[in-house]
Amino acid sequence: MCMLLCERDEEISRSVVKALRNRGVPDIHIANNAETASRLIDLHDVAVAVVDFAAVGELHAAELVRSLSERGAEVILYSHRQPEPAEFADLHYIFVDKSVDVDALAHVAASQRRLAYRSRA
Repeated sequence: MCMLLCERDEEISRSVVKALRNRGVPDIHIANNAETASRLIDLHDVAVAVVDFAAVGELHAAELVRSLSERGAEVILYSHRQPEPAEFADLHYIFVDKSVDVDALAHVAASQRRLAYRSRA
């Protein structure tokens, strides 16, 4: 099982990946758009996805969250603003404000990864 990071900002991606690796998460795949993320979830067993929905667009993010959830992945949406309730009302995800420190985001993601492993065991 791997972790998917969907983020278009390379500097943020590097920081998040570094923080995740410091927390013992070795298998991280990075996508900078919805199409790449969709291809990666077709190829890999994604346990947790961290998605900046501004990077993929709100409509694509809803489709991506739905697809990930259907495959049993835990989804963390992060952005500077909450997603529109209408698009995300029936979806399961955790929202993390992008103003939080990268280590806090990595902590939440690593915790969700542990939960995903337990639920699949």
